[in-house]
Amino acid sequence: MDAFAMASYNKKVGAFDLDVDLMAQPPFDEKLAPFDILHYTFGQDFDEKGAFVPGKRGFWHWDKRDWAGMPPPVKSSDPPPDGCKNELVFRLVEMVNQASGDIECWDEYHKTGRVHYKDGAGQCQTHRSSGSRDSRGQALIDPTGGKVPVLPLA
Repeated sequence: MDAFAMASYNKKVGAFDLDVDLMAQPPFDEKLAPFDILHYTFGQDFDEKGAFVPGKRGFWHWDKRDWAGMPPPVKSSDPPPDGCKNELVFRLVEMVNQASGDIECWDEYHKTGRVHYKDGAGQCQTHRSSGSRDSRGQALIDPTGGKVPVLPLA
């Protein structure tokens, strides 16, 4: 949001109209339509009957802030309680669970906070990166001794 505003200002875009249906923000928005994008801003808290409980930790709780210091595990959450009718919350949890499950070596990333890759033998190895640090602030090392090239960011 801030990047868009600053880029618009720097490029002297001028006045433009905002589409109020551009971005859904669960749990306050509940339906997939008519929105174009889903913006994950708020924590998701519901009671045992599936009712949204804003401002307090619910029986079912899912919040990206719980994972600020470490990546979430594969399948970070079961779906909300049966009584929850919020399509966006179900979809958001489904997408994060699918993404973490589809990325190879995610379990190792979750356990260590360090990016991993699969080597030629199919084993997960810590990825080296020049000068980069993991989520704990520790410098990443090169376990391959320079055999796996690091591509520069474009």
